[in-house]
Amino acid sequence: MEPTQKARGSSLSRWADESPERPTLGANELSAYIPGDEFVVYETEHWRVNQRVDSTLPGYLIVGAKEPKAVDLAQLSEDALSEMGTVLGRVTGALQRLFQPEHLHICRFGHDSDHTVHFHVIPIYNWVNVAYRRAAREGGTYVQYPDFTDGASLTLFVTEEFGRGRVPCEIVEPSIPAVIDALRQELDSERQPNTTSQPPIRA
Repeated sequence: MEPTQKARGSSLSRWADESPERPTLGANELSAYIPGDEFVVYETEHWRVNQRVDSTLPGYLIVGAKEPKAVDLAQLSEDALSEMGTVLGRVTGALQRLFQPEHLHICRFGHDSDHTVHFHVIPIYNWVNVAYRRAAREGGTYVQYPDFTDGASLTLFVTEEFGRGRVPCEIVEPSIPAVIDALRQELDSERQPNTTSQPPIRA
């Protein structure tokens, strides 16, 4: 079953309403990577995980190192490196269990040296694939997409079409706040062995 209601009364609909007046983020602005507490879903001693602030795709997560001077993996402490795999495993596992995306992309670009080490965790739901195919036929906002899908083309699509508060298609429930809440509960249950995980929430 594929719900078709757009999220309302949430940060998602707020961004959609304000997007015509929303300033475009410059290449060196950190707004997309510095979350308020309402966006944080998981935190450890060395890592913070949050819904990407400027993305309207529910579950698009940034897994960021807390070490401010580490802009490359080689600059992370041994403790941060040791914790990295566990954090990525828990976060991606929670996304897969709860929302069952068709694909889950984990990206590390390192293109902008102003950012500390971080990973992009991008869920590709069925409805995102549908939106991509339409954009490939009709044209995207700024990009002409190929008529096939692979990791690179879908990652570009999500970045361009769901970034900076854009809403390229009807956003399928659950909403961003609901995804954040569900991930918090799921990840918290892993810390407490006697707590039962939540049932899947198909996006």
